[in-house]
Formats: sequence, C-alpha cells, structure tokens
Amino acid sequence: MLTTTLQKNLIRNAFRKFGEIKPIGEARSFCDSRCFSRGVGKIYEGKLMFWFETPDGSSHLVTEELNAKAN
Repeated sequence: MLTTTLQKNLIRNAFRKFGEIKPIGEARSFCDSRCFSRGVGKIYEGKLMFWFETPDGSSHLVTEELNAKAN
C-alpha cells in the first residue's frame, strides 16, 4: 500500500503527540492497511483514522478529515 500525503500527515502527528510509536497489532509497517481505516458513524464519518501502539502496548488513534486534504 502506498501512503498518501494525508496518511503521512497522520503518522507525523502521531509521532509529535506520542513520541515513540509502532504499527498496530500484526502490522509490520505504518504502510500496512491495518493501520488505517475510514470512519463510519456520527463521530468518525468522513475521517481517515490511523491506528498505532506506544511502547507500553496501548493502542491509540489519530484522525483527519478526508475532505480536508487530497492525496
């Protein structure tokens, strides 16, 4: 999977906010499709979500509006 500009921005934002991060679960890199999903429902509709873990094993999520930026 190629990363888009929006995905790269989410990864950068996660690094800035949390410091050390790693791909979620069984994902081997941040380019793995398991790290990203499109939101559904009232809260996350229209957002791209980036899932990752911190060194303590906690899962985290950062989001960005899909229509805010193009690939």
